[in-house]
Amino acid sequence: MPVPGVVQSATIWNAGPWVANGNWTSALTANTGGIAGAEQEVARYVPGAALTLKFTAGTKIGPTYLDDTGGAQVDIGTLTLAVVRPDGSRKIIAIWPNTSFGTVAAQRDVNFRPSYQMTQFCNGNVGEYVALFLDSDDPLDFDDATNATNFPYTYRQG
Repeated sequence: MPVPGVVQSATIWNAGPWVANGNWTSALTANTGGIAGAEQEVARYVPGAALTLKFTAGTKIGPTYLDDTGGAQVDIGTLTLAVVRPDGSRKIIAIWPNTSFGTVAAQRDVNFRPSYQMTQFCNGNVGEYVALFLDSDDPLDFDDATNATNFPYTYRQG
């Protein structure tokens, strides 16, 4: 039986326009509609088949900043980070109210950053992926230069 590789760490991130700046596998290519209750997938990260990602409860994230189409921060509704199974069901890593994200300047202090609420694993070998969902009255400006996400995780290959 093969021995799994050593535990390593990495980050799913973007800085600026979603489609061009970061390592999300796919992301929005248009602004969200800004309709409450109409949750939309903002971005998706698909791990390789031989990877198992671990998001550990209590791990601080950020800085995180989502720009609305009015040039301000999205501060209505919720942001959800989840592992999505092949059948579409989800393993929730965290759900944050958008009001919990202060300015990027404030988030430079790790004490002002939110953290993961539950420990979850994402197994690439069974077709799972990580997705970021937004449910907000504020429409997200997908290509604004101030957008930023930073979600650390550990992983093991094999």
